[in-house]
Amino acid sequence: MARHPVWGLTGNIGAGKSTVGAMLRELGARVIDSDATVRMLLESDATVMRDVRAAFPAAQRPDGGIDRAAVAREVFADREKLALLQDLLYPSVGEATEALLAEATQAPVTFIEAINVVEGPSGGRLDGLWLVEADPAVVVERVVASGRLSAAEVQARLAMQAGPEEKAEAFRRLHPERPLVRISNHGSLEELRAQVTVRWNDLPAA
Repeated sequence: MARHPVWGLTGNIGAGKSTVGAMLRELGARVIDSDATVRMLLESDATVMRDVRAAFPAAQRPDGGIDRAAVAREVFADREKLALLQDLLYPSVGEATEALLAEATQAPVTFIEAINVVEGPSGGRLDGLWLVEADPAVVVERVVASGRLSAAEVQARLAMQAGPEEKAEAFRRLHPERPLVRISNHGSLEELRAQVTVRWNDLPAA
């Protein structure tokens, strides 16, 4: 019996990877949202919470919880702090992801959705990668319009993230023979959906 295929789904903030993930779910994929995994760990994993509180004491809430927005402000202003946070989170994220992958599914393929899916703990097991990309100006406009961040905050995060070419190159170095699909999200939602559907239909059978 063939191994269940596991693909990565990545893209910078505002590029549209979560939108693509939602479309993939509609088409029948299982999508593991790494942001949701991180939120779960920061809210319920005692070891992770202890380590993050120790590394980022200013981000501890009065109730002992973790203020994720405060952590984000620190790490996206300091590359070393971002690397520290990743070192703290990645082992537990990897374990949680493997547990989710071990669950039975009728989906023909699973996508792991994450900004750093290639660089993160699951990068080595990917059978392929979908890379969602959009112009930086479009990205800033989208995120600001959503009310989540200011333009300066979006630009600061983009500066800390590997760009599309760097992500593609990192994947090619890790898996030179495995497929890399680039999804251009510069137009309308309808155009994106049509592109996603075509690419979904082109996925190799398990």
